[in-house]
Amino acid sequence: YAKRLPWIIGQSIRLLKPFAHERRVGVIKTVSQTKSKQAGSTERTLQAFTAKLATPALSLLDLKRQARDLNQLKGKVVLINFWASWCPPCVHEMPAMQTLSQQFKPAKFQIVAVNMAETYDTVNLFLKKKVNVSYPIWMDQHGVALKAWKVFAFPTSYLIDKKGKIRYAVFGAIDWLSPHVKQLVTQLINE
Repeated sequence: YAKRLPWIIGQSIRLLKPFAHERRVGVIKTVSQTKSKQAGSTERTLQAFTAKLATPALSLLDLKRQARDLNQLKGKVVLINFWASWCPPCVHEMPAMQTLSQQFKPAKFQIVAVNMAETYDTVNLFLKKKVNVSYPIWMDQHGVALKAWKVFAFPTSYLIDKKGKIRYAVFGAIDWLSPHVKQLVTQLINE
């Protein structure tokens, strides 16, 4: 990873540069934080997605180089997570996301992790040696999805309802096993 880090950072900067001057006010109600039960502390969590934009298209290849499309998942609640193996907060939240994916029936809930600008070999090696997850990994090697979804921080996650509409989002890592997250997923499943 160390040898490829300069290239990865350069690629990320090139892909994010067109969004450097865009305002992002109003997309998420707050800075994605709520008061926690401990006095004075805050906890990052999913917040209502208030942008009036339609859910962008998402059509990529998975790790087996098979074409995948978000439209194939309509009828399920879907958590889209944009991540990279060089991003410590992304890696830190992956085990909790794996546990979350196992707490709901696959016919009702699906996590899709969209990897940003890394090679198939890099991601496969990372999954073999660092973090073992069973949810699908889709590859965004050229930043097409990153641009369409206006991702500007890693990780970024969107919770999508059964009709394919973005309902909640968060920029940054969170506790995916918190009661709040489980409540939101359950609520969307039951709609």
